[in-house]
Amino acid sequence: MSNKKSKPADNDYPLAKVIRGSAHQIWLAGLGAMGRAETEGNSWFESLIALGEQIERSARMQIQRPIDAVEKTVTDVRETANDTWTRLELALERRIAKILNSMQIPTSRDIDALTRRVEALQRLVAELSTEPKTPDTRPRRKASGRSKTTSTTGKKKAIRRKTPAKASRASSGRKTARRSASPKTRASA
Repeated sequence: MSNKKSKPADNDYPLAKVIRGSAHQIWLAGLGAMGRAETEGNSWFESLIALGEQIERSARMQIQRPIDAVEKTVTDVRETANDTWTRLELALERRIAKILNSMQIPTSRDIDALTRRVEALQRLVAELSTEPKTPDTRPRRKASGRSKTTSTTGKKKAIRRKTPAKASRASSGRKTARRSASPKTRASA
């Protein structure tokens, strides 16, 4: 026997030959990319950034379109609901006002109007009740050496009037009998 090992020929395994050729091409492509990255690295990196920004903008626009549509729909629904609620409140207020009016119960609007009228009347009464002040044109006297109490008491004298009981007796013309007379004389008089 011989000690020589026999090598299988490449022709025996065509798949291995293809894989080796492919791996070699991948290796060469990696070396070429590395060489190009060294020479064109910055410009290539910037072009990749620009390409990434374009892709991001288009993705955001695709996402934003449905979001905008949903927001518009929600806004429209809110406005419709608010309009409907406002109309419902107005109809309810009118109905309640009609019921209160039929029961002759004043509404807040009636009370407010009445309050305004009362305030206007109060202002008018206040204006009419204050007397216009006229300037005093009489010359004032100079105060004498007397005190105010003596000067006023001396000038003004109290006039005493008859009381109504005394006045009625005097006007009737009857003479009043004296008690000193006896009871018999009183009866005859």
